[in-house]
Amino acid sequence: MQRSTERILTTHVGSLPRPPDLLEMINAKEEGRPVELSRYRARVKNAVREAVEKQAASGIDIPADGEMGRIGFIPYVNERLSGIEPKQAARGQHQWRRSREYQAFPEYYEWASAIAGAAGQAPAVEWVCTGPIAYHGEEALKRDIDNLKEALSGVPHVEAFMPAVSPTQLANWNKNEYYASQEEYRIAIAEALREEYRRIVDAGLVLQIDDPQLASRYVLRPDLDLEECRKRAALSVELLNHALEGIPAERVRYHTCYSINIGPRVHDLELKHIVDVMLRVNAGAYSFEAANPRHEHE
Repeated sequence: MQRSTERILTTHVGSLPRPPDLLEMINAKEEGRPVELSRYRARVKNAVREAVEKQAASGIDIPADGEMGRIGFIPYVNERLSGIEPKQAARGQHQWRRSREYQAFPEYYEWASAIAGAAGQAPAVEWVCTGPIAYHGEEALKRDIDNLKEALSGVPHVEAFMPAVSPTQLANWNKNEYYASQEEYRIAIAEALREEYRRIVDAGLVLQIDDPQLASRYVLRPDLDLEECRKRAALSVELLNHALEGIPAERVRYHTCYSINIGPRVHDLELKHIVDVMLRVNAGAYSFEAANPRHEHE
């Protein structure tokens, strides 16, 4: 992992806006509508090239593929795991409507619920574990890696990174209907994701672990106090380190954040309450948002 020794190297979180035509295909694919696979893959490849070129033109030293072919930073990996199936979700509320912020500002969230992206309804599809989990995403991951490497050719950059979801983030997203215990389920996810982590690093890319839940659990779970959130965060880090076993820390960067929410933010966990737990992750660098005015004093 390159360091800012001569000058400050620039990078970003990972996900970038998808072009409208590609976004339409991604949504159609997610909803089960017909999509011409060859056309979709060609558009993803071109979108990665466009994204990398824009990053370089903007002065980004350490670019990524912008997650151009992914529906989101969590559910993308479900198609790469056996034992995980999509099911029609029961109509329910978005997680933010159960948060500390919603309890403090119910009038705002009632008003905002009709606005796209502002604490709306829960996803229409949920993913459920119905059998043994194993990784079979080698082909899809290779396409991602090849697209990024090809896009980097001839474009100025220091190195490049590729995001991958954390085990706990995925376990919290998908419901377990197969394993006898939640712990057994979490370990199975960690050991499957290790395959994706290892292949990203073996390809010469920096692996970024996306793990918003570490920082956002407190605001999203008003039923948990600070001590319980720290305890669960420690278990999450222990699980992640299990998934990272055998991968050099200097090839890993870890990202956590306060999650996406277009609305008032006054209950976020302060950095001082979580930073010691975060630094237990076997990573060579850490990414943590500071642009939110709520956290400028930190």
